Amino acid sequence: MSGYDYNALLSIFYISYILFEIPSNIMCKWVGPGWFIPTISLGFGIVSVCTAFVHNFAEAAGVRFLLGIFEAGMMPGIAYYLSRWYRRSELTFRLSLYIVMAPMAGAFGGLLASGILTLPHFGGVYGWRMIFAIEGIITIGLSVMRFARPGIHASSDPVLTSFAFSPASSPSPTDPRPRDGSPKRKKTSPSPASSRSASPPPRSSIAWTPRSSSGASSAP
Repeated sequence: MSGYDYNALLSIFYISYILFEIPSNIMCKWVGPGWFIPTISLGFGIVSVCTAFVHNFAEAAGVRFLLGIFEAGMMPGIAYYLSRWYRRSELTFRLSLYIVMAPMAGAFGGLLASGILTLPHFGGVYGWRMIFAIEGIITIGLSVMRFARPGIHASSDPVLTSFAFSPASSPSPTDPRPRDGSPKRKKTSPSPASSRSASPPPRSSIAWTPRSSSGASSAP
């Protein structure tokens, strides 16, 4: 590469990232995060391995464009996935943890890359190509483990069969706490008509007629 080729490769990634972010959100909603996130992770790992075998600018630009497609749905997919488990008041802290992990992953990724470069070779791959090959294989392995997880096909909603949560923490329709966006239940007071209809009948009493002024009873 020469001139601005390296800068162009970096920019190609963000072009596909921006273009496919909204379609990825729609696909995640339609397919379900239990299928969507492992699928794009698997695609990202495969493209990373392919990056180790590029030889010219056109091939490198192609794999960078594909990386942007698979990366576009990761952050929105994880946010949607977590929103299925946590309420709005609980979601902010969980998402902040994920965002904080991004620079930490970059720091440890640099250490991992330094360790990989100390290897003489990885199969028939040498130099910087080993970084993409090894890290891509690790990503593929983790994605395949998710697909091999028993129970992923057990529910039409894959989020309910996640390995990350125990059955005790899965959503329950009998949860007394209101969900975000759900209408609050209002206490209704009975109407006067229903109160009269529900009241018991009056007690029966014996008719009594007072005496007249002449002292004779008007009762028979």
